[in-house]
Amino acid sequence: MSTGKVIHAFANNPLEIHPNARRAAFAAACAGVQGKYWEARDVLFTQKPRTESEIVSVTSTLVDDRPRFEVCAQTEPDEINKQIASDIKYAQKFGLTGTPSFGIGLLRPDGNVAIRKFVVGAQPFGLFQEILDQMLRDAENLQG
Repeated sequence: MSTGKVIHAFANNPLEIHPNARRAAFAAACAGVQGKYWEARDVLFTQKPRTESEIVSVTSTLVDDRPRFEVCAQTEPDEINKQIASDIKYAQKFGLTGTPSFGIGLLRPDGNVAIRKFVVGAQPFGLFQEILDQMLRDAENLQG
């Protein structure tokens, strides 16, 4: 159910300890140019490709224009490079050192997110459900 009261933020945070993390972030962002970011992110976290060619292979199947995707993934356009660098800086600001990491918070009246809780690592759905339920209660209490 979408109430518009709670939002989660996702930022790319390719860790240097993972040799292909940056390539995977670029592949997801390049798929995003064609509206397939979340699908690419999901397949990368699920399939965990180990080489650059595997990363491009598994993500290129998701897009409509494969040649355009492959050029993007191989050339690392400045706009995507800047976005990933900004995401890394954002993650560092909050001391997030694991992936995936999720910032979950309440949507403020000014349209920004007030992050109230971080979840680091692949966690069970129940944990997210518990956090989201609490945030919905908090949002209702703020309005009431």
